[in-house]
Amino acid sequence: MQTTVKKRIIDEDIPSSWQTWGGKNLQTYVDAGALTQIREDFWSGKTGWESFSPIVRQLSKVDRSYVAVPFSIHRLNNLFYNIDILEDNGINPKSIDDPQTLLDAVETVEEDSEADGIVHATKTFWSTLELWESMLVSEFGVQTQRSIVKGKIQSNKNAVRSSLESVKQYCKPSFDTVMPLSWHQAAKRFQNGDTAFFYQGDWTAKELITNDEFRFGTDWGHMAFPGTQDNFLLSLTLFPYPKVSRSNEGASKFFRFIGSHDTQKRFTQLRGAIPARRDVSKEALDPFFRQQTIRFRGSETNVPSMSHGLAIAPEAWAKLTSAIKRFTSTWDIDRTTQYLMRIFD
Repeated sequence: MQTTVKKRIIDEDIPSSWQTWGGKNLQTYVDAGALTQIREDFWSGKTGWESFSPIVRQLSKVDRSYVAVPFSIHRLNNLFYNIDILEDNGINPKSIDDPQTLLDAVETVEEDSEADGIVHATKTFWSTLELWESMLVSEFGVQTQRSIVKGKIQSNKNAVRSSLESVKQYCKPSFDTVMPLSWHQAAKRFQNGDTAFFYQGDWTAKELITNDEFRFGTDWGHMAFPGTQDNFLLSLTLFPYPKVSRSNEGASKFFRFIGSHDTQKRFTQLRGAIPARRDVSKEALDPFFRQQTIRFRGSETNVPSMSHGLAIAPEAWAKLTSAIKRFTSTWDIDRTTQYLMRIFD
């Protein structure tokens, strides 16, 4: 989709809007002259930018000007688990508080039962990219992630390499899969009830909660990826405000609709996300998304992700995705570490 949008911008056929990520990902559209500032009087009635949290407002701006309407929020650092498998193997999910205890739990399941320890979507490289960033934050903290984003990569080489090693070790059981799995296929395998753990963004919950025979809180549970408990590694989906929309009253109505309380309450869960607005009552949401909303609003640290281009420039993001794509085909830690060092240096 982004390729199509960029081609239309180059051809001076700018769409009325499109769905994309926030943060630094917006810079490329501003640089192309495609977006314009949203005026202060854009919102009508009591609705205004104060209806969105500070981090959402920040990620909707370029050069201190709002250029997009925020819609929904995803959390990337999630771990889903099968309640019965953990109970049968004497594993308390609350005891899994870092990557090593997670790997130990996977080993216990593999050795002491017929269940699979994990399932991972190795066919879709971005699942491994998100896992790597979650692993980095888990093992070395948010400050290390932020330091890398700012280009201070040389002092963090050990963190990059160690987190890649942990990702490879975590994914190792999936190497034996006859065919690499997409995230949809991995989610289905987890739903079958024969796998203990599944790492994925919270969009997965949209598929899981539609299965009446595999119920949240009874059959499957959820936690922040071990070691990242108080950190919310986030992605923000929004709709950019192109110059062509300023004089188009129909487009303006669409943006107000997208940003409205009722729209975000009704539709964000359908895409496996929580509302970008902070005035949507958590009680209006399904139990899983209610929990995610509480965690976002109460998080000690909301962390814009590299994986979804919020924290790094589009050129760096393209190189990062290319490096991780190669990593998922070779699992070469040394070479991937060097790639990442060059990207962020």
